[in-house]
Amino acid sequence: METKVGKKIFNGIAIGKIHFHKKAENVIERKKVEDVDAEIARYEAAKEDAISQLNDLYEKAVVEVGEANAEIFNVQAMMLEDDDYNDSITNIITAQQVNAEYAAATTGDNFAEMFANMDEEYFKARAIDVKDITNRVIAVLCGNAEVKQMSDEPVIIVADDLAPSETVQMDKSKLLAFVTRLGSANSHTAILARTMGIPALVGVEISEDWDGKIGVVDGYEGKFVVDPEMPVLEEYFKKKASDAEQKKLLLALKGKENITKSGKKIKEISKAIREELLQEGFQIGDVEEGIMIETPAVALLSDELAREVDFFSIGTNDLTQYTLAIDRQNAKLDSFYDAHHPAVLKFIQMVINNAHAAGIWAGICGELGADLELTQTFIQMGIDELSVSPGCILPLRKKIRETD
Repeated sequence: METKVGKKIFNGIAIGKIHFHKKAENVIERKKVEDVDAEIARYEAAKEDAISQLNDLYEKAVVEVGEANAEIFNVQAMMLEDDDYNDSITNIITAQQVNAEYAAATTGDNFAEMFANMDEEYFKARAIDVKDITNRVIAVLCGNAEVKQMSDEPVIIVADDLAPSETVQMDKSKLLAFVTRLGSANSHTAILARTMGIPALVGVEISEDWDGKIGVVDGYEGKFVVDPEMPVLEEYFKKKASDAEQKKLLLALKGKENITKSGKKIKEISKAIREELLQEGFQIGDVEEGIMIETPAVALLSDELAREVDFFSIGTNDLTQYTLAIDRQNAKLDSFYDAHHPAVLKFIQMVINNAHAAGIWAGICGELGADLELTQTFIQMGIDELSVSPGCILPLRKKIRETD
């Protein structure tokens, strides 16, 4: 039995067979081509096919994880249209008279290395996107665009890292949980996991030898147990049963109002209703206009800005990182990323007070909105709305309804 510790992403217990996920690799050979124009045309066709795939992924992700989280696929599609990237590939094909696969692989490696060597973590993260879009184009060129099935049975996915595209394409009915060596608690993939309600851990030292063994993901304590001894396994089955019972009880809150014992209502006006009304030919009047509060500068000016808008939406993810001067995409800084920091909470209270003083409402749209340790604090602050991932709605509703 092995027990590894990682950064927990989403609560829950998962028990099942481990599937070690390897990225599909295409063998690239450098080949001489006679017709350079035909090879460039071949690349252009593959690029358009790859962009079409990314557009399909965007549509799929919008339904599964929301528009904001799906935006990464639009970003990747735009990267495939980048002039420097495309010029590099066509120039290599022309100058060296080589196949498109080799030109794309060479360009992808060069651009990924360039981004990886930059100082800022944001640009370093783009190296992963460059590799992702390049692999997608090469897969099309090689005729290997089919998505590889991870397993015929529900499994715990273990991998070095998972790109957002890989996570979205996975069969959710076969995915019990995932555990990765890389990634941060605030990465796109981590946010996708929370949105889909999948127990997950990052920052775990993994081993390919685990493939096929039984594993347990403890999303509450951030533990991954491989090949557990029978007493340990039995204890986790009990925890899993208790967890399932709690979720069953929470389902009783479905459709109920988010209202405290004292009668205060909280969550979100549905965008879908507006779209439905427009499709049916109805005109929509008095649409509220608001702004995001995501930096200390905007929070400090919220008293003045409150006179210009109908509401504030506090983006706690960015507000935390800019207040604490910590890049939330950098896994090495996770231990310093404290969303409960007094400075962050003071900014939130300031924004709420300034909103109410101007007669407008304030809400939170960030991971902090689902933090049950702060729900009562937010209500006491006077927050009007908490926007959270689908998997967090019922636990939050339960907490609100128990708050006096």
